[in-house]
Amino acid sequence: MHPIVHNDQRMKIVELSEKGIDALIIRDGKGKVAIPAPWFRRALELTGSNSLYRLVSRKAIQASISIVREFIPLVGTGGNELVMSTYDHLRHLHPGSKKMGRVLCPQFNEWECDVEIAFESPLIPLELLQRMVGIAGREIGIGLFTPFSKGMFGTFEAVAWQWVEDPAGPFTLGSVARICGSLG
Repeated sequence: MHPIVHNDQRMKIVELSEKGIDALIIRDGKGKVAIPAPWFRRALELTGSNSLYRLVSRKAIQASISIVREFIPLVGTGGNELVMSTYDHLRHLHPGSKKMGRVLCPQFNEWECDVEIAFESPLIPLELLQRMVGIAGREIGIGLFTPFSKGMFGTFEAVAWQWVEDPAGPFTLGSVARICGSLG
């Protein structure tokens, strides 16, 4: 899992050695490996607005869904230590380029996290949110080399949900417990 998501930044990951790969890992304020909330939100937006599903408009998602925390910390499955490996592969340096480069990326195969999602229930019913998270995990993914970009990493699955009503406002807070997945 790393912050290099634009093609013009690929050279940064090509130039790194295995010793410097830790610099690419995103961490929260406490130094724990984390997923930036916009990555998760983007997966939901792509799921909802994708022409294959036509679940809800992107504007409706932007207006009615928010991720409570800025970073979503990861832990190893079952409360174990989070284990990083290195994904090492050859890749075209730019789209349409014939020039190849060695790319090293941090990879976490087994992880889990809690994602707190605030949403306005009249616009996005609970069942629709669950369906969107399921599709986002299987077919969109988060990070680089996801199924949405014809990759094989970034998939996840929501294995438990806990609902909490917010008495102060129109939003419902849904805590998605134990989202498990694989990030590359």
